[in-house]
Amino acid sequence: MGLAVPGYLCLGVLLAQDSLLWSGANSGADPKQIELLLDSLHPSMNVGLGVFVVGHVLGTVLFGIALLRSRRVPAWAAWAVAVSQPLHFIATVIAGSPTMDLIGWSLTGIGLAVVARALLADEALAARELIRA
Repeated sequence: MGLAVPGYLCLGVLLAQDSLLWSGANSGADPKQIELLLDSLHPSMNVGLGVFVVGHVLGTVLFGIALLRSRRVPAWAAWAVAVSQPLHFIATVIAGSPTMDLIGWSLTGIGLAVVARALLADEALAARELIRA
């Protein structure tokens, strides 16, 4: 979780860049000006992007491995979490396949749903009392 949480928290960097690009295009600005604007973003945007990419891909793999080792969820669910984000990375960066990307994110969602169910079924979990209230 030490990589996954910061990684997913940096998703806002991508949203900010996309918003800037969309706003520039929507305003009718010259595409060259928009390109210059994006190229001149503060370097912290690139740091955030790097943390996002490494954190959400590698962090999710490590989380899946931890789930597998914990034996708290079925092995298939742990493997689904572990392979989901590398599949997403391959789909978007290498293959350019939206279908493969959908499969990757679906594996993440299904695997984490099983994790949530296992946590809610755990009678010893202190947070469970908050849900009952």
